[in-house]
Amino acid sequence: MSELEGQLRAALQRISELEQQLRLNSRNSSKPPSSDPPGTQRKATKPTGRSHGGQPGHKGTRKELVPVEAVDHVIELKPDACMHCQGPLKQRRGGPQLERHQQVELPPLTAEVTEYQLTSQYCAACDAWTTAGLPTGVPPHGFGVRLTALVALLTGRYRLSKRAVKALLRDVTGVELAVGSVCNLERRVSAALEAPVEEALQFVRRQGVVHQDETSWREGRRLTWLWVTLTALVTVFHIRKRRATEVSKSILGPDFGGYLVSDRHNLYFWRDIRLRQLCWSHILRDFERMVEFGAPPDKRTGRALLRQGTRLFRLWRRMRDGLMQRSRYLRSMKDVRRKIRHHLLRANGRGRASLAKRLLKIEPALWTFLHVDGLEPTNNPAERAVRHAVIWRKTSFGTFGPRGTLFVERILTTVASLQQQGRGVLDFLVEAYASYLHGTPPPSLLPVSRA
Repeated sequence: MSELEGQLRAALQRISELEQQLRLNSRNSSKPPSSDPPGTQRKATKPTGRSHGGQPGHKGTRKELVPVEAVDHVIELKPDACMHCQGPLKQRRGGPQLERHQQVELPPLTAEVTEYQLTSQYCAACDAWTTAGLPTGVPPHGFGVRLTALVALLTGRYRLSKRAVKALLRDVTGVELAVGSVCNLERRVSAALEAPVEEALQFVRRQGVVHQDETSWREGRRLTWLWVTLTALVTVFHIRKRRATEVSKSILGPDFGGYLVSDRHNLYFWRDIRLRQLCWSHILRDFERMVEFGAPPDKRTGRALLRQGTRLFRLWRRMRDGLMQRSRYLRSMKDVRRKIRHHLLRANGRGRASLAKRLLKIEPALWTFLHVDGLEPTNNPAERAVRHAVIWRKTSFGTFGPRGTLFVERILTTVASLQQQGRGVLDFLVEAYASYLHGTPPPSLLPVSRA
């Protein structure tokens, strides 16, 4: 009988665990909102009573006029007669009043075709023919620098499929391009980006604060992992076969001496706990799970921790936005830290309260952001950076081989870093590919000094 009771308890425990898995969503776990089943309740927000759109006092944004000296065409228009009585108009002292109206238009987009006629000449002494070569910088495959860069931009920045790129170029510019040619052009841009991306990686390894995260990727039929390593102005992507500590360490290099911001995955615990910052967004979702799935004592602990976690973010945002002095912020955060520790210590160890024990073991990594300037309490920057790659993976199903994977790594690194710095992606790709063809130094992905 005791054996049956033991089996029953084990079965009930397993049923409870499975029921909890079914109830996991983006509010109480690290699952993305796109995975939530229909009917999932979102976190309730208090109604503000404000209407949609711009609020009173909002300055708004409007299209700025281009300076007159940068305008391509200026057409002066004068009225012929008075709009009220149709009488003649006279110029008053001070000259006519002028109202500027600008229209922005695209010229017809047609491809420019240049033909190189390579003449062959005969040498009587050698009894051989010599054919002229292409000028330096002219690609031998027949597609120009700007067209090649545009193809890489459309696939790597705007996530268009190979067939969509082919159709767009045909419809907009009249250029006929095979699907295989799109892949070939991507590989050429990838080669041109090799040096800038390597320079960006070395830059990231020297920074004082680095965010790191990973998500799944597909290379052919094999599961791989896409890693993002992010700093304030440069982001680097890698695709590796494993989701392991060795990968994280190899990306950052043996001499990395900065602070590492990440979630609580075990693979990041190679880093000294005093040089880490754990993501509080993940921790708050764990507190939410305590409230939903825990025993009554755990629910009370979870609610108390959620209140202090919400207060933590409110104070941090006020300090970040300049609405609170740092000295006052640190005093308030001292109280938040004390109360969170108090509630964690009171957790009784049952059910989800085991989370409290795990957090207490790594407590120093919860509060690193309090004494390091430029460090925020979440890993949200890395998660935002990887979102573009996740959408690309879902629409393209990954890559088919190592060459395509290499292009993804390099174009994602290029796009993310340039966007962080407010630089144009197309111009950079054009310059990079042109320098690759001419054999000259490539442009850099490192931040440009504006001093």
